[in-house]
Amino acid sequence: MQTKKTTLSIQDLRELHVELTGVPNGFPGLLSEKLPFKLRYYLSKVSGIALDEFTKSESIRLDLVRKYGTLDNNNNFVIEPTIEDDGKVLENTDYQTFIKDWIDVISKEIELEHYDFKIEDFNNLETNFNYRVIFLIISL
Repeated sequence: MQTKKTTLSIQDLRELHVELTGVPNGFPGLLSEKLPFKLRYYLSKVSGIALDEFTKSESIRLDLVRKYGTLDNNNNFVIEPTIEDDGKVLENTDYQTFIKDWIDVISKEIELEHYDFKIEDFNNLETNFNYRVIFLIISL
């Protein structure tokens, strides 16, 4: 098996997870398509790595929401871009700090080692979806 290393941001890996599985967006991910066994196998390995990074980053995002957010009437933490103070709508500085911290998290880059996908591996695939991140890991 020939491997390749691709540098991706955490945000790219989050998107890759969605592109492969469709979760949590609810559309059919690439792995739901009819694929040759070998291609499905190697994409599944990438999917596992993407899921791991998605899960870790989602845990961090929820920690940030708990740190900067407030409890709503249903005891869920929420963070709103604006707050109301004495009838005035003001920018929520905690929201701005949350966004900055979240961007710092998802901007981090990691090196993804994966099967060296070739465009020919996908010759028989017909799809209407644009797989932006998957395209990044395919060699032409």
